[in-house]
Amino acid sequence: MEFLEKSPAGFPVLIDQYGEAKKSYRVGVIPMSVIIGKSGRVEGVLAGPRDYGSPAAAEFFENSLKATSKN
Repeated sequence: MEFLEKSPAGFPVLIDQYGEAKKSYRVGVIPMSVIIGKSGRVEGVLAGPRDYGSPAAAEFFENSLKATSKN
């Protein structure tokens, strides 16, 4: 939580206090970002720390959103 207080993400962040999401999404690396579409399907996964303000991150999310809207 301290990290998020210093660096707000700008999108919902799940704190998996009891490890349930880790089991459900088979998380092996922390931190891991799992992008879940409106349908509840996993649309993308990013392992390790990320700079969500970078052009590469923006491109990743734009592509994920385009793929989600086609389904």
